Amino acid sequence: MMRENRFLVFDTETQGVENKLVYDLGYFIVNRRGQVFESRRFLVREVITNPQIMCDAFYHSKVYTTYIPMLDKSENPMLASWADIALTMRSDMQRHNVNILTAYNLLFDLSAMRATSQHIGYSGHILTSRPTLLDLWLFACQHLFTRPTYKTMADREGWKSEAGNYRTTAEHAFRYLTLNYNYDEPHTALEDAEIEAEILFRLLAMRKKIPYNELIPNPWRIPQDDK
Repeated sequence: MMRENRFLVFDTETQGVENKLVYDLGYFIVNRRGQVFESRRFLVREVITNPQIMCDAFYHSKVYTTYIPMLDKSENPMLASWADIALTMRSDMQRHNVNILTAYNLLFDLSAMRATSQHIGYSGHILTSRPTLLDLWLFACQHLFTRPTYKTMADREGWKSEAGNYRTTAEHAFRYLTLNYNYDEPHTALEDAEIEAEILFRLLAMRKKIPYNELIPNPWRIPQDDK
């Protein structure tokens, strides 16, 4: 019997685009039918408790408006060291037989995790084995944002950059797929990973070629080619 694919869909919130230190990491372990085997949120102790780092974070106000209230109420977040986060992530992947690692803009998230390990001085591995990689951003740019119906919707709703390029964010993918035109991405890791999992399910249901192990910079250019 063919082995069922298990996906770890994850998201990171970082200090910024250039300074990529991860302070919030969330993930879901799922199969293509939408069954959830595990979900976790981690707040990185070495980063989120460092005021010198967090005062420069793009979403620094969320420390006070979102994360501290969550911790006070003992909700999902788990304040943990980077080493413990890596250990738990590896353990979850092994226990649930994860063979595909995916994120929206996977290149950025992998780079952010490496930068965080380097900053903290963690010399271990986040992953004990190399899974198949899937960049959801590339997948969506190939088979979702190239659709005439998306471009028609984007033209009507103004989902374009100042340069006139079609927006290709996870937020816009989710708006298009759910017809929830006013949806705003929370920019907290577990919640963003949840909508990325939904995007994954919808893309897999299209039965298009899946760009496994294809990591390219700037996939947003693909839907602009025939603009």
